[in-house]
Amino acid sequence: MPVRAVPQELVDLIVDNLEGQTDSLKSCSLAASPFVGQSQIHLFKKVEFLPPSRSGDNPCKKFHQSITSSPHLAALVQELRIVTYDAPVDPNAHNLPECWVAAEGTLLRILPLLQLKGISIVDNDMRVGLGRGPRLDWNRLDESLRSALATVLSSATLESVRLRDLIIRSPRELLSLFGASASLRSLSISRVQFSTLPAAGKHDTWPHSEIWRPRLTCLLVSDLVCGPFGRHFWHPQIDLSGVVTLRFACVRLGVIEWEWERRIPAFHDLENLALFHPRPEAFQAIVTPNLRSLHIYSAYGLDPDMMSIFRAVPLDSRLENITLDGAMISPFRVDSVELNDAIDTVLTCTRTLRMVQLRVTDGTHGDFLGWSELARRTFHSLERRDLLITTQATPDAFSEDWT
Repeated sequence: MPVRAVPQELVDLIVDNLEGQTDSLKSCSLAASPFVGQSQIHLFKKVEFLPPSRSGDNPCKKFHQSITSSPHLAALVQELRIVTYDAPVDPNAHNLPECWVAAEGTLLRILPLLQLKGISIVDNDMRVGLGRGPRLDWNRLDESLRSALATVLSSATLESVRLRDLIIRSPRELLSLFGASASLRSLSISRVQFSTLPAAGKHDTWPHSEIWRPRLTCLLVSDLVCGPFGRHFWHPQIDLSGVVTLRFACVRLGVIEWEWERRIPAFHDLENLALFHPRPEAFQAIVTPNLRSLHIYSAYGLDPDMMSIFRAVPLDSRLENITLDGAMISPFRVDSVELNDAIDTVLTCTRTLRMVQLRVTDGTHGDFLGWSELARRTFHSLERRDLLITTQATPDAFSEDWT
């Protein structure tokens, strides 16, 4: 049967089933005209600009050529990912090359043509630490390019922003970039360095007449491998009460760094929470009845934090998943009887828990199988209910989750 005899709706369904399979979609787009339109919708839905290669390949310029010859393609782009660097850089190099974004004039011609729902400006280096590649310095960008990016970040259609490995003047300047974006729902910020910061223990200057009420449902913040800035999200004039998913991984330099522990109970819609190194006494406040998933990086030990969590879980809890990241320490230090009694008390009253995962972040440096067997014996209340999972986190997974 000729392709033209097949209903277009059926052709579209066939192509839809290939979503994410780039090579197959490219083949479809060349097969016959009925396949072209739907294939292009999937191929151009997410666009990534990698740094120009040494061989001269430039994805940004190549995309500009495509939308110049076929202008309708620009309207298909929903998400743009700009990768500032993705190749290992000599850590001993004294002078890093300038980030390619600053010198790429083509980007300035592309951005005004897009109506994006999501934008990411990130590095592709998952290794923990800064200074490994040419970072994007917002303040050193050409004014016209900075203005074009700021227009995207504050656009009415934008729903998702992810920034990683960026230099900017201050927390206030950073937040002001997308403070006017009425549709913004998801915001992820990590590895951001500020060239100007307020004194320790003080908030960034914020206009007294201004209250930022973002409509965020997802907020991911990490300053573990850069200067501390997480605390600036707890400014009294920033309202984050509508957040449903919160990941907060921040260094602590003073009393103000515990502010988030007092704030979390005010997140009435919060269902998914990930925290780096919370104090054991904080769990009583942060494990609220509405919480569905809890992800903790433990610095005190997996079993002490497990004890603290189960002692804090309310009996009307809706908690479904618990993940504990930490070092592979053995033997476990908490009394096994007391620990399992605490677990049994909770699981007798609540039936929502589906999984408790212990994820070691240094499993390559010890006997993981032996440790895993010990964990199953220690947490036997979870094991006999088939709720316990023990896994090893790869460095990339750890970096993606926490930095």
